[in-house]
Amino acid sequence: MAGPRQGPGMTAADTGRTRRYGLPRLIWLTYLLIYPLPWLEDHPSPHDIWMSAAGVAVFLPIYLRVPEDKPMPLYPAVVFAAIGYVLAPYHGAWTVFATYAVSAAARIVPRRKALVVIALLLASIPAFTALTHRPPIDAGFGVLLGVLIAMAMFSRISLLERNKQLLAAQTEVRGLAATAERERIARDLHDLLGHSLTMIAIKADLAGRMMARDPARTAAEIEEIGTAARTALREVRAAVTGMKGASLAYELDRARAALTSAGVALHVVGETAPIAPARDGVLAMALREAVTNVIRHAQATACTIILTHENGEIAEMIVQDNGTTRAAPREGNGLLGMRARLAAAGGSLEVHALRPGLRITARLAPS
Repeated sequence: MAGPRQGPGMTAADTGRTRRYGLPRLIWLTYLLIYPLPWLEDHPSPHDIWMSAAGVAVFLPIYLRVPEDKPMPLYPAVVFAAIGYVLAPYHGAWTVFATYAVSAAARIVPRRKALVVIALLLASIPAFTALTHRPPIDAGFGVLLGVLIAMAMFSRISLLERNKQLLAAQTEVRGLAATAERERIARDLHDLLGHSLTMIAIKADLAGRMMARDPARTAAEIEEIGTAARTALREVRAAVTGMKGASLAYELDRARAALTSAGVALHVVGETAPIAPARDGVLAMALREAVTNVIRHAQATACTIILTHENGEIAEMIVQDNGTTRAAPREGNGLLGMRARLAAAGGSLEVHALRPGLRITARLAPS
């Protein structure tokens, strides 16, 4: 994070001091200018000036040393109030130091302890005024300014706490968004590469078997391998940049080509259109993973895809094969990714073992 900018005439040391002490804290020091105002009417003696300077010399190091972003200990409030009482005989506005004491006490935690300390400080001002026979206006001015300072400090502390909570919430939201995006990319890459690499492997095996007896077919299969690899590369790049737009119609064509290469007959029941783009992408990725599972694991000879419409849109897609009898598979990354996409779109996924084969049902809630 970049540090404060150096303004005209500011040195690096000045910038460092501003960063260390904080600009608001330095601004609040202007309240000290109230202290010598009574001297405009009642000229101070050299002793008054020297004692007041000594009091300020004790006050400033404590005021500047206490961290502004941490809870305040008790001793600064006590010391500031004591400085004011000690300077009371020297004809300055001594209650200014009492308000600094109230300001420090407002940052004591817990809040209940801060309120008790502030109440004692405010009560001590009129008590001290009465005991030392000072003008009642001193007590009135000190208590009024102390109450205002306490209210301002509590409001500022509450605002800082809310800002801190908001910042923490924003950080958490950014973290969750980043995690969701990483999971999306991982699911897309798994489905994209799983399907494409499965097709490439099948065609490579087929080309190897056909090489000796059918060179032309072998060349065609090798060309299709190159095409599939280039297509997969484009899709991976698009998925990483978040611009991938999967299409159910396109995936049906890919499924037909992949299943045919694997020796699996495909039968499609229902139409792909119309369908909203968001629902289209979810069903397309679900179809890709389901077909990949058929090719990899089913040892099937036939696969059926059933598209059911509701309110003019596709509401359900079933992918069923006649492969080897098997229990419902353990859900790995593919099925988990499929389930996550459908859940995000308000849908659901069901996996049922058949005798023989497996049926995968993807449902979407009506839009």
